Amino acid sequence: MIEEEKERLLRFSLLYFKRGELKKAFSTCEQVLAKYPNDPVALELMGDIKLTLGELEEALSFYKRAKESNPSSDEVEKKIGKTALRIAEERGEFELKTVPIKKFPEVS
Repeated sequence: MIEEEKERLLRFSLLYFKRGELKKAFSTCEQVLAKYPNDPVALELMGDIKLTLGELEEALSFYKRAKESNPSSDEVEKKIGKTALRIAEERGEFELKTVPIKKFPEVS
């Protein structure tokens, strides 16, 4: 697969994802990852697809791989944090224990 083909497939995968055609988005993204298993764009998009499908553990795994492939990506880092938080919340493992700020208790 040449670079142009990879970019074309990634554009189609993103388009399918935005249209809500998750099976097509997944399949197209999978084609890219078959040849480029560490492509950060494909890994992040696969994480987005898995997150939308409610497959949080798999989404987190893809986001972590995307971060390893592109350590400077702040966006992927945010997605890792949000996904990990959702997983912890669903398991009942997350409980925010903070003391309210006296000046703005409603914000706390």
